[in-house]
Amino acid sequence: MAEQTRTPVIGISTCIDVGLRINPERTYQYIEVSYAEAVAEAGAIPTIIPYVRDTSLYTKILDKIDGLIITGGEDLPSNVPGEEPEVPLLMTPECRITQDRALLEGMLARKMPYLGICYGMQFLNLHFGGTLYYDIPHQLPASANHRPGDMAHRHTVKLQDGTRLKRILGVSEISANTSHHQAVRDVGKGLRLAGACEDGVIEAIETTGDNFMIGMQWHPEKMEDDNRRKIFSAFVEACRRQVT
Repeated sequence: MAEQTRTPVIGISTCIDVGLRINPERTYQYIEVSYAEAVAEAGAIPTIIPYVRDTSLYTKILDKIDGLIITGGEDLPSNVPGEEPEVPLLMTPECRITQDRALLEGMLARKMPYLGICYGMQFLNLHFGGTLYYDIPHQLPASANHRPGDMAHRHTVKLQDGTRLKRILGVSEISANTSHHQAVRDVGKGLRLAGACEDGVIEAIETTGDNFMIGMQWHPEKMEDDNRRKIFSAFVEACRRQVT
């Protein structure tokens, strides 16, 4: 009897709340259920990666998974020298930065498939030396409304020729949801533009290498359409090739 291939396991990072949103006296970690649902729908096993102070434990966690998703989250620094934000920001807790840095570095060392969503795209870009707009309305006042407060709001994302993302989706543009006030400014080294809004705001980046590493500003896990299926199916298939 032929040996069956193991179902890929996808690790999903958590948001960490240090008393700013849920309970001022407690620290919570959480994710929206749609991430796990999208992974399961695509045929993989989702597993939530908890925050632990001992970052060496992430090595053992990464050895047990076949792909990594870093989810949406709070604000990140722009990483532009000498630039001080002129609007209030809700900064990502340092403990989450530590968590995601350990996960991302471990993923890169293993050449593991990666999907970065919203914050996960911005974090990827910063890791490779890119920069961010810390606030779209303030720094790009002529741009579209990217944070309308309603995930049903859509805008057009034009996909770049020759990119993995365009091959996955099979079209030149898509209608995507939008809920962000920060955005990639300068794309990091080893990454390339994969998609942009009609107003020029970058909506997707990916590696210039052969491995699966894509970041997107919108939330495909919340879009119950064919684009969600295509993105997560392609990601899971890349993870399946990691299974030995």
